[in-house]
Amino acid sequence: MEGKIKVAVLLTCFNRVKTTLKCLTSLYQTTVPENIKLEVFLVDDASPDQTGKKVKELFPEVHIINGNGQLFWNKGMRLAWESAVAHDTYDFFLWLNDDTFLKKESLINLLEDYESMPTEGIIVGNIQSEVHGDFTFGGHEESGPLKPNGKPQKVKYCNGNLVLVPQSVYQRVGILDQTYTHLYGDMDYSLDVSEAGFDCYGSSKYLGYCEVNEVSYWGEPSLSFVKRLKLMHSPKGVDLFKCYYFKKKHNGQWTAIKTLVDGYAKALMPKAYRELKKSLKSVS
Repeated sequence: MEGKIKVAVLLTCFNRVKTTLKCLTSLYQTTVPENIKLEVFLVDDASPDQTGKKVKELFPEVHIINGNGQLFWNKGMRLAWESAVAHDTYDFFLWLNDDTFLKKESLINLLEDYESMPTEGIIVGNIQSEVHGDFTFGGHEESGPLKPNGKPQKVKYCNGNLVLVPQSVYQRVGILDQTYTHLYGDMDYSLDVSEAGFDCYGSSKYLGYCEVNEVSYWGEPSLSFVKRLKLMHSPKGVDLFKCYYFKKKHNGQWTAIKTLVDGYAKALMPKAYRELKKSLKSVS
């Protein structure tokens, strides 16, 4: 890549100032090539701990955009992206989760991987656990995670922890779908990219660290019915109707309807649902 390359780094956060500051510190401690200019856009979604204010004190160059407290990940990232587009024209947009901590050479590795991709598209940084070293987020195939093997590999789905989107993809695909609140936006975007004629790749190496959050399984029989319903419809649970939209958009109406039926069956009769699934599996 020749000439000055402008990269807009997009983040959204809510009420975990220490984590957000650690993420930004890792970003600014990465090795950045001389021809790369980073500009950071951070949405603070009305954090009670005043994350945005504290970030501005330590990193005055960061653009702080205030949310309304109801944005979650997808809508927060949309606002950060819209703000970047309104501010300037960028060669790349870099998604970064504020609980992801970058390795020193991560940006160089990501840009080198982008240059070596055989086809145009987006590249997702593979992320590992700092505790046990295993894959936690990054590129996935239908069968599961595709761990890095020393070269960029085509993937179907991308987690949004660290994703590099070039201007060429943005021009055709746009930004994240406004329908989603928290979940599905990153996977949806990777499918939109593929459907637009581009490809998605996973990075050749692990580029940072992020732990998997503990999430209560909404189909767990030990939970009360009310709790299962809340998890099923929560933006950070399953968000079943957004899942329906995702399935309908990419897999068709009947798959989407099946998703709804399965969802309510798990919530209403979790034990019976599991037994039925076991029976059908043994028959097949």
